[in-house]
Amino acid sequence: MTTRRKALFLFLCLISCLSNSKALCQEVPTPQTLEELKSLLESEMKRQHVAGMMLTIATRDSTIYTGGLGYADVDKKVPVTDRHLFRQASITKLFTALGVLSLVDEDKLELDSRLRDIAPEIPFQNEWEEANPVTIAQLMEHSTGFSDKSPMEEFNFEREEIKGLKGLEVLQDHMESRWKPGERHSYSGVNYAILAYVIEKVSSESFQDYMRGKVFSRLGMPDANVSLTDEGSGTYSKGYIWNGSRFQLVPHQPQYNPGYGSLNASAMDFAHALQAYLHDWQTPKEQFLSKEMLHDSETPHTYLSAQAGLHNTYAFGNESREIGGTVFRGHSGSIAGYLSNFLYNRELGLGFAFSVNTFNPGFHRYATDLIARFLTQHLDTPTDPPVYPLQVSEVKPFLGYYRLSSGSDRYMGYFQSLQSTFKLERHQDVLNANFLLGGSMNWKAADSRRLLFTNEWAKDPRIMLLRDGENQPAIVEDTMYFERISAVEAWAPIALLFLCLLIMASSIVFGLVSATRLLLIRKKSLNAYLLRLSPALATLGLLLGIWAISQFIHHITTGVPISDITIMWTTGRYLFAFFTLGSAILLVLRWKSLQSRWLRVYMAAVALCGCYLFTVLVISNWY
Repeated sequence: MTTRRKALFLFLCLISCLSNSKALCQEVPTPQTLEELKSLLESEMKRQHVAGMMLTIATRDSTIYTGGLGYADVDKKVPVTDRHLFRQASITKLFTALGVLSLVDEDKLELDSRLRDIAPEIPFQNEWEEANPVTIAQLMEHSTGFSDKSPMEEFNFEREEIKGLKGLEVLQDHMESRWKPGERHSYSGVNYAILAYVIEKVSSESFQDYMRGKVFSRLGMPDANVSLTDEGSGTYSKGYIWNGSRFQLVPHQPQYNPGYGSLNASAMDFAHALQAYLHDWQTPKEQFLSKEMLHDSETPHTYLSAQAGLHNTYAFGNESREIGGTVFRGHSGSIAGYLSNFLYNRELGLGFAFSVNTFNPGFHRYATDLIARFLTQHLDTPTDPPVYPLQVSEVKPFLGYYRLSSGSDRYMGYFQSLQSTFKLERHQDVLNANFLLGGSMNWKAADSRRLLFTNEWAKDPRIMLLRDGENQPAIVEDTMYFERISAVEAWAPIALLFLCLLIMASSIVFGLVSATRLLLIRKKSLNAYLLRLSPALATLGLLLGIWAISQFIHHITTGVPISDITIMWTTGRYLFAFFTLGSAILLVLRWKSLQSRWLRVYMAAVALCGCYLFTVLVISNWY
């Protein structure tokens, strides 16, 4: 698993991926030549309805290919060239981090500087600030504990220019540390929105000007910019989705802040950037930043697993990804109409970057695997890592129940934590992580000294058993942090959630039957009707809210304003709150008038379930 879990947005992207199951499950070939690679990509683009693709493939010795496939503009039949600008989304973070490191190189900033000292005007909250302050390095490694922006803050649909501190105020609700900063990694674009503000404040330049002068120009990236719109210089590609019969244009919607997803770059830009990385930041003109700083940018520092030695994870805007047994570093990105990758391996002297202007996760995965196979075909087949005997006495204290405790989503994090609850058990010489809602993983020991493990799908060990600051057992898988809990804590929330949802769903049938019965016996008491119908109306409100959330992905990936869906979500959750609390009050007032014991029990159960679900939603920031 990787760190690119942008909460609801990427969770729903996964659903989109699974809808392309053929693409995900098909056997990926190994192209022998560049022409075969391009032919396979073009064939798959046609099959999966991908409009265009910018592509760069490089080795340390040369750039193998810089150009494009398909169309930058479908309607005008404009082919993609090496100078077309594509939206690169979260790859922006890799380059924003370079902007911060440039300030460090100029002695204008220190990585361990406290954010409160650099920019006290930023409205963030950290109850541990005195002993565990939020620092610049933690912002770069997503270890602040801030939640990620939600679909509601993905795009500035009003297109009103928002600068400086006002651009951060939009994200203020997400700037609260949920645990001690420096303990866990939790991916959040908010961190990089703050870093863009810090760059502007410390440099006294706009983010655009600083990035152009101190990063892009020095790396030889002639077309790159961090403009929030597609206006100005450069030739921009169009973004699309396939709607089942044709390519549907996705508008270039601006974001609220340029620091986390505004990079527009061409294949030529990435050709030069990849060469810089493969030559340890030595460009034809100059040494960009020191080789030592490059190493630091690739090595995580600030969270517990990094400090314990798990280093193939997320560093300074730079993440690690295993593809076919080879570990690459860099970043990926997804935004309305586009999916991108910028990946390299300095040790092997290999790298590639691409962006597709059609939101198709299935093709994105296929292309990533295909290009990686082409680049690494001359390498020896990766061998399985050595397996060490299980250290039974060391592992035993870690057996038990665990729950994901580093989710980045403000609104769905609680439910994702329930979905990611498992029991760790020992089975002979391996560990089994058995998820309570289905599925399991086998972990094999990969180190004779540390509690380090590999899972069955990867060769690179990325699972570590460790202890937190209070000496309590914890598990980290890649950058996901799992907290030890009791069996009751593991099962009770799941059982209660499903039981309450089932009972609330039954209230719809009960409400219809009761209302019909009251009509037939001509009982005209309004309170009697409300008592029996309120739970059903509450349930319908909840279903409307859940349905609205499921529709956010369609609106965000198509660049369509979300105001109508937001209204439905707001309407649904407040209808649920109103009728849930109303039915509880009515039940108390009318309790003595209910003659049937079973009716009392059922209505009490419905009221309790509604109040429980309301409490869960309050905890989940729905109100």
